[in-house]
Amino acid sequence: MVALAKNTEQKSVKEVKVSLTMLCIMFVFSILSLQAFLYQYTEIGTAIGADNTTSTFLISLPPIFMGVAAFIYASLADFVSIRKIFVTGFIVFMLGSVLGCLFGYLIPSADGQLAFIVFARCIQAFGGQIAGSCFLVLAGRYLEGKERVVFYGIFTAMYQLGAGLGALASSVLLGVWPLIFLIPCVSIFLFIPCVKNMPGLVEGAEKNTGHIDAFGFAIFTVFAGFLITFIQFISNPAFIWTLWVALAALVVFIVWISKAKHPFITPGFFKNGRWILAATSLFIIWFTAYAILPLARATATGVFGIGDVTMAVWLLIPISVAVIMGVLSGSITDKIGRCKAIILGIVLQCIGYVGSAWILGSVNIFVYMLFLAFYWGGYALLYSPLVDTVISTVRPAEMGRGFGMNDLIIALSPSLGMAVFSPMIYGQVFNGQNVSEAAPMFSGIFLLYLIPAILGVVFYLVSRRKIESAS
Repeated sequence: MVALAKNTEQKSVKEVKVSLTMLCIMFVFSILSLQAFLYQYTEIGTAIGADNTTSTFLISLPPIFMGVAAFIYASLADFVSIRKIFVTGFIVFMLGSVLGCLFGYLIPSADGQLAFIVFARCIQAFGGQIAGSCFLVLAGRYLEGKERVVFYGIFTAMYQLGAGLGALASSVLLGVWPLIFLIPCVSIFLFIPCVKNMPGLVEGAEKNTGHIDAFGFAIFTVFAGFLITFIQFISNPAFIWTLWVALAALVVFIVWISKAKHPFITPGFFKNGRWILAATSLFIIWFTAYAILPLARATATGVFGIGDVTMAVWLLIPISVAVIMGVLSGSITDKIGRCKAIILGIVLQCIGYVGSAWILGSVNIFVYMLFLAFYWGGYALLYSPLVDTVISTVRPAEMGRGFGMNDLIIALSPSLGMAVFSPMIYGQVFNGQNVSEAAPMFSGIFLLYLIPAILGVVFYLVSRRKIESAS
């Protein structure tokens, strides 16, 4: 029987904030790892003897593991000790980091080095998600109102910082790329203060006195994993079977939660109309989240004729703006409200898209960075009010599962976006093009990015009254 459990190890909000600070810094290293390989995956693939097609596994498979891990970690926090979840995930994170470096130096490319590197990246990604998931659950459980959205804002600022440092690190360390794996190991110095100030069973969580719904978790994990896999390889007919596996797992999952005595998530969760509308808004708006950095990098050589390191340094301008906007987003949301903050974030994004499309024709990189700053600043502002909107639609006892589904959406949506836009960015159509030909093509992609932004904000505005209505 599932019963509400008292927190057997109370932690003060002050102690939890210490843990949140440590988690936030660890999250930077997790995103650094993700973005470093995203920024330079073709060059790293070439270094280990892989062609452009197989090199995509470096960036297509790890997000699958990260998305599944996000759901598992956050959802389990509703039932078991979050400290135990964190320790387990952290160990996996360190293991993947060390293995990646060792594989990079000890296994010759002729012996299938790519497979080992992808394997290490998947382990690292699965473990690296622990910091972000634990942060969101703890912030949602222990912080109130204004303070909560402020911490959400800091969280997204750290995401942007990690993205910028990842691009820079991969460019600087390309010649010794296995060392990129070891950068997250700095997190080991944050481990003890993080665990010391972290609660066991979080406040408001449920405790299953019998057993955790292992089968329910497993079958949903199969569904989520194969669905993300299908999306990542949507243009490859050889992976169509992953869609059928995902659909079959979904059918089994629906039957299971309808019949099981104590499923980890009930059908009522998915019948919550407010949550469905809010989650759909998030899915549409977050569609281009992964697609901007690869596009910016492609314009480095395709339009401006500069190297990756130089572009990574230039990108520190918009990313710095994003970090600042992320830190301020909580306060901005608190002052003007979630709705106006979401609209403002979308407007800033659209200015960035249109401005970038326009300036590429004149090849002015400084003004280009200023317009990218509008885009990145808009995304940084959006995260806090969007997540707070989605989580406000679920019951307190389901908050962990709410964050799990939220993170899964954030993994699915931009993965689909990359599947759509990546062929345009890296396709053969751009090979051999001079600036006068490439610039209009890249400008066209920026204008295409407007579509999900506008659709997302329109859908949110139409649905807003129902989303914010009482349960």
